[in-house]
Amino acid sequence: MALGGCSGGVSVVEPLSGPPGERLTAADFRGANGAAVGLGSPAWGVAAPPFEPAVTPAGAPVPANPTAAANQPATEGSAPGGATQVEATVGGPDLSGASPSAVESAALLDVKIGDINGRPIFASEFFEDMEERLIAESRLKPRRQWLEDTSDRISEKLGDIIAGELLRAEALESLPQEQREAGLGRVMARERAAIQSRAGGSLTQAQRELMEREGITLEEYLTQFQDRSLVNLSLQQMRQSVQVSGRDIRNYYERNYDDFNPKPSARFREIVVLSANAQAQAAVSAALASGTPFEEVAAGPLNTSTFRAQGGQRVVEFDGEYGQANLLNNEALNRAAWGLEPGEWTGPVSYGQGGVLTAWIYLERLTTSGRSLYEAQIEIAADLRDRETMQKFRETIERLSERASFTSEQQMVQRLLAIAMERYYPPGQPEPTAAPGFRP
Repeated sequence: MALGGCSGGVSVVEPLSGPPGERLTAADFRGANGAAVGLGSPAWGVAAPPFEPAVTPAGAPVPANPTAAANQPATEGSAPGGATQVEATVGGPDLSGASPSAVESAALLDVKIGDINGRPIFASEFFEDMEERLIAESRLKPRRQWLEDTSDRISEKLGDIIAGELLRAEALESLPQEQREAGLGRVMARERAAIQSRAGGSLTQAQRELMEREGITLEEYLTQFQDRSLVNLSLQQMRQSVQVSGRDIRNYYERNYDDFNPKPSARFREIVVLSANAQAQAAVSAALASGTPFEEVAAGPLNTSTFRAQGGQRVVEFDGEYGQANLLNNEALNRAAWGLEPGEWTGPVSYGQGGVLTAWIYLERLTTSGRSLYEAQIEIAADLRDRETMQKFRETIERLSERASFTSEQQMVQRLLAIAMERYYPPGQPEPTAAPGFRP
């Protein structure tokens, strides 16, 4: 028996200090006449007087310690010889009387709102990462808007949890038994070693950092990591099963030709003033000559262009070659713009009937080319694969849901919404004024 010593004692498996003494033997636990000595015997090695059970009438007091020393004086409440007297009553305990009052009022610690494949879903864990946001929004939004937004958020997260659990179970079931044990074991061991390495090689430090950062133990983190790995494995297998052919890519390109080959466009910034306002013309010319950014002058009060609120910016699509296109619906302005390269500006240019207006034109960006099928095929293939994978994902979740066991999703949403309202937007909480864009 490998027992440790008590406080201040010595473990029985540790060597005793000092010179060796006599070893304890079974004889040490017997009296002088060879009879066994009990723990209640008067002295070691001295035979205890034989004990004869007292025969007493019914209801008479019975000595509780028949081996107590007989020469002790009797006291009040005790028998001669110092033996304590105990009243014994036949029957069960007396449970009558008022129940003691509770130290504190009852408090609800958590609520189970349902199960997904045998895994319980608890309210506190569900709301942990959105609790602060729900409280903050309850102080900014009317109750009705808050309930609508919270219901959508709960439905989205619960759907993700259900899908993740279904995919995790599917991936685990698809693995042969030996791969479940060996493969997952290696993955978990590598992750454990990586966590320990990031903590300087100290497992204790790694556990402390996880608790401080995420509020979970190392084992809880590894369990979550395993679940995520299984979900990712299921998604990876799903994505690898999707095949995109060259014909699919070509058909997609032709259906979306305009997206890959948009019309050429030029992004200009313009400053316009009245030609009769010589002071304004001089101020604009001086600002641009001094190095003031064109967009800053275009956004200033000197600019009378209808695009001033956008910093004078306007985007123009055109057909054909840039140097021959109708860009600004005015021959004088078109000719001025044709001579620009991206990043250049020109002006002043008088235009309009009788030259009533004066303008400065800046060419910010020129987009004149689309992409061929060859240039776009990688992007198209990825897009088609993503779309097909998403469709396969929805079909897989629908198929797994039919054979899975979990509480009604609608029922769980209703329970969670009721709990959220009670915790984060209680009935007595006053409503703020309506948030911008809210429609009653």
